[in-house]
Amino acid sequence: MQTFSKILVAIDLSENCLPAIKVALKMQADTEAKLTFLYVLPDKGEEVSSFRSLYKKDISADKLLENFVYPRVVDWLEDIEKEIPAEHKIEAKIGKPAQKILEYAHENNFDLIATGTHGRSGFQRWWIGSVAERVVRQAECPVLTIRSRGEATSRIISN
Repeated sequence: MQTFSKILVAIDLSENCLPAIKVALKMQADTEAKLTFLYVLPDKGEEVSSFRSLYKKDISADKLLENFVYPRVVDWLEDIEKEIPAEHKIEAKIGKPAQKILEYAHENNFDLIATGTHGRSGFQRWWIGSVAERVVRQAECPVLTIRSRGEATSRIISN
C-alpha cells in the first residue's frame, strides 16, 4: 500500500468537505503525514463580494486573505474538528478553486490531495462544473474524493 507524507486537504467551508477532513485525519494519524488545509475563495461571485463588503470595497486581495479569509478558515476548522494535529498548515488563496488547488499541490510536492464532493450530476454538474472532477482529471498525484451525501465513499485515483 502506498504511504503518503504530504496530504493536501481542499476545503470549501461547507459540510461537503467534512468526510474528506475526517479521512485525511485518520490517514495522518496512521502515517504521520503532514497535513495542509487549503481554502480557495473564488475570484468571482457572491462570496468574494460578501467578504469585500464586510471589510472595505477597495481592499487588496492579499489584505482580504490575511485579515478576513484566513481567520475565518482557522475558526471554521477549529469549530468542526477538535482533533486536528498540532502540526498542520492552513492556506487560503483567491482564484479559480480547481486551478489554485492544482497549482498549490504541484508547487509544494504533495503526494495526495483529499477533497469532498457535492455529488452533483447531470445538468447541474455540466452547468456549474465540478472542482473535484477537474482536480481528479488534472492532478499529478493521487486524489482521494469523498462523497458527502449518505454513506461516505472514497476512491483513490492514481495517474
